[in-house]
Amino acid sequence: MEKSTSRLEELIRERSRQYEPFGAGFESAQRRAEAEWQSLCAEAVEGQTSGIERTKGYREKGLSRYLKEAAADADYSAGLARFSDLGSATELSPDTALPRTMDGLLTQDILDAILLLTAGQFEETLDVFGPPYSGQGSERQGGDHKQQSATADRTTGIMTLLHNIGHEGGWSYVAAALWVNFMRRSPGSPPGQGNTGVAQVRPFAPFSNQWTSMSFIAPTRNKLGFGVFVQSEDLSGGDRRTEQDHRYLYVNDSTDWYQAHENPNFPSSNFEHALSFNNQAPWFLIRPGRIYSAAVWCWGSCDAHGATIEQASFAAAAVTARMPFCVVAQSKN
Repeated sequence: MEKSTSRLEELIRERSRQYEPFGAGFESAQRRAEAEWQSLCAEAVEGQTSGIERTKGYREKGLSRYLKEAAADADYSAGLARFSDLGSATELSPDTALPRTMDGLLTQDILDAILLLTAGQFEETLDVFGPPYSGQGSERQGGDHKQQSATADRTTGIMTLLHNIGHEGGWSYVAAALWVNFMRRSPGSPPGQGNTGVAQVRPFAPFSNQWTSMSFIAPTRNKLGFGVFVQSEDLSGGDRRTEQDHRYLYVNDSTDWYQAHENPNFPSSNFEHALSFNNQAPWFLIRPGRIYSAAVWCWGSCDAHGATIEQASFAAAAVTARMPFCVVAQSKN
């Protein structure tokens, strides 16, 4: 195991040496790609808020008379108070159980597969990236809440997010990303050359997740997802293109009336692997003479009513992902 881990670290250093002459171009291209990624987050926020507003008016108009009658009932008010205390008391924190070294995350089978692919037995060439990654980014929108944070650390490969809507109610959007840069690689050619081929971003990203949604009449929505975003540009910084925007939800939960949902191990975390198996990012075209910037990212969004005299709902989630390495595979000429 120690030998394979050393070989992986050697591959990461080798990739760094090969791309070193393009450092300045990578840095400027990545800044522009990060701006495009931030616009994706802004679009998601806009869609979230408009959806909430569309449904809010209809619901409150239809339920207004019944809620006012219920609020006058002492037993109903007492039940709502107990529920509100329970829901708003939920406190979560990013899970610290994920190992901070590769030794606890990699299996021999995974390392062997990477080394075999590197040897070219599957007609692919590989770039292997690891901490420190080329960049990090985070987004946090929706106002102040009981708990709300998003972090990415390029030096450790750790991304975390946390949202928790308590008595205050409202909506939240949080996201975190780690960045890598690469070019077309053809065997026997310097980086950036070769025929047009196909490429695929393959992160190894185990993660923990803990979430809960709770309703007492009022609805709530709770979503968590991962994605790979790839943008490219030519060597002069022009002809920018979004090559890939792959996103998927692994939690897409909603509650209404008298419901409470949570992850299977709640209040403990569940552990999974992001962007693998059926959720892996697809292949995309990769062309010579272009710089490619890719973000591996996670996000969470939720909205909840909070607690009022007539109704209540709450939502909370915490995620920690660690990416000890990320492979970019390319087809050979």
